[in-house]
Amino acid sequence: MLKKKWIMLFLRISVSVLIIGYSVKLMADKYGSLGEGFDHFISVFSGVLILWVLPAFLLHFVGMGLMSLRWKILLSAQGVVAGYGELYSINLMAAFFNNFLPSTIGGDMVKALESKRIVGDHTRSVMVIIIERLTGLFGLAFIALTAFMIKGVQTEGGESSNPILFAVIITITILILILLSHPGISAWIIKIFSRFLPGKILTILDRGASALTIYYDYPRQLVTAILISILFQFNMVVYYYFISRALGMDPGFIDFMSKAPMLIFLLMTVPSVNGIGVRTAVFRSLMKFPMPVSLAVEVIDIGMRLVLGLIGGSFFLFYKRGGHPEEKSKGK
Repeated sequence: MLKKKWIMLFLRISVSVLIIGYSVKLMADKYGSLGEGFDHFISVFSGVLILWVLPAFLLHFVGMGLMSLRWKILLSAQGVVAGYGELYSINLMAAFFNNFLPSTIGGDMVKALESKRIVGDHTRSVMVIIIERLTGLFGLAFIALTAFMIKGVQTEGGESSNPILFAVIITITILILILLSHPGISAWIIKIFSRFLPGKILTILDRGASALTIYYDYPRQLVTAILISILFQFNMVVYYYFISRALGMDPGFIDFMSKAPMLIFLLMTVPSVNGIGVRTAVFRSLMKFPMPVSLAVEVIDIGMRLVLGLIGGSFFLFYKRGGHPEEKSKGK
């Protein structure tokens, strides 16, 4: 198990180093030399518009608020009454581990441990994390699908400019809707898909279906959590849009909204050190930003996340953990 963790760490570091190294090489080739490329990067970075950066940073705290509200609602479906302020503090602490460990798993571990303390049961605490991930994926797919539909209406002939990306989003949306359907239906459809899908994806679907079972009896909480997830992911799209505007770029918002969910999805799934390199690659290849701008997006995003992590670290140092919140029995 320990060997596997070291292999994964090596893989994450390698992916980030290779992507950043290749990006720097492309920038050097584009401008004739590494020095010229670096001068362009400095020129872009020094022209950052603070009036866009500040609201972008504040959106992190809006996102924390939405995550905490979603967490509180999911816990309420399990009959657990948790304080909103306490959950917000835990999310801030998770941000510290997310941004100062080489993966986002650290933050999930913190949330899982604190959920176990709050709920009193490890299995139910992990279920909340799984539901958050699933509803988050649905939020991304919904936003991208909505943007593509708007683009289809706006574009002459109603054709999407990126049919492959559109097909991927449709597939993800359908798979998540399968999980959100009735338990009997989801189990039946997953069994059919078992002939075609890789084992790892099937494992994720099975775990998701198991985690969702408890929430089928509380549709109001589940639907509310989905709506909050859509708002949370839209908040992230606006966050990256603000960073783009801070660097002097003016992408069409609908077009940006159709592509940003793919960036967020890749940040969640590609093995790298906290997404380092992934942002640059996506903004260069998908958003079509110049390489110096793409690298500047990377630096600004990481910088703000590190500041957020330091704030979370201060909460971790001084946070006083309480006992188990009162659990109330709930009827259906």
